[in-house]
Amino acid sequence: MSFTSTVKNEISSSITNETNHVSELSALVKTIGTIKDHALLLTTENVSVANHLYQLLKEVYDIYARITVRNGYNFNKNYIYMLEINQRVSFLLND
Repeated sequence: MSFTSTVKNEISSSITNETNHVSELSALVKTIGTIKDHALLLTTENVSVANHLYQLLKEVYDIYARITVRNGYNFNKNYIYMLEINQRVSFLLND
């Protein structure tokens, strides 16, 4: 396991307060988020980050994301986890 994966897993399992949750979501949306067809799409290869994102969205904003799992590019063995948010995207982005 790479150092980056270890750090992501550690951050995903840490317990923080709501202010830190909003900061984490802000950083993750900025780095791995894209806007496509009036929806916010968050893409990661790390399953713990995908689960953590889902939990943060549910706890802080009461938003349920649709999760899609795909095979990696170039027939790589890794999976790509995509969280799609269609509801209240403007509210989330403004916050």
